[in-house]
Amino acid sequence: MHVLRDRMPARPVMSRAAALLLVVLAAASVLGCGSPATDGAPRASITAPAPASSTSAASPTVTPLATSTLVSTPTPTAGPTATLPVIAPPPPPPPTPAAAAPRPAPETHTVGMVGVAFGADLTIEAGSTVVWVNRDPVDHDISALDSSWSSPVVRPGESFQRRFDQPGVFRYVCTLHTLVMQSTLTVR
Repeated sequence: MHVLRDRMPARPVMSRAAALLLVVLAAASVLGCGSPATDGAPRASITAPAPASSTSAASPTVTPLATSTLVSTPTPTAGPTATLPVIAPPPPPPPTPAAAAPRPAPETHTVGMVGVAFGADLTIEAGSTVVWVNRDPVDHDISALDSSWSSPVVRPGESFQRRFDQPGVFRYVCTLHTLVMQSTLTVR
């Protein structure tokens, strides 16, 4: 066994006193002890005596610099300071779909065809119905410009209705009076 021990490199051994000294020095560094006083107040310094031998235990000592009274006053520092990490609280959960505002109930809207015109553009909720009523003395029809829907000819006094379930913007015209009868329906 002596042969193996002789071949193994010697490991540096740290005594408890040296480990304690490192802890105290680290704490003093974080607390600002030993830094130059900027306000004239006395500060304490932490020093360790030189080890006498490897068998005696060295212990750190606190030595006051200016007076025998240690005043513990926080001092501003010009350089960076050590701070503890701040753990932010978790973000709030996303709102549930039930918290969203309820959609208005579907309604029935009437568009009068008067004076060879449809009137103002219209915005409705999905699921609503639009009724076009011909109040003119001439025939009309209603046809989407994208050809997605159209009505048969609507004679004077008759009406045409259609339910709109899908959101979108629909430009429509009367194909019998294209130049003057145009409008837009927006479904939300």
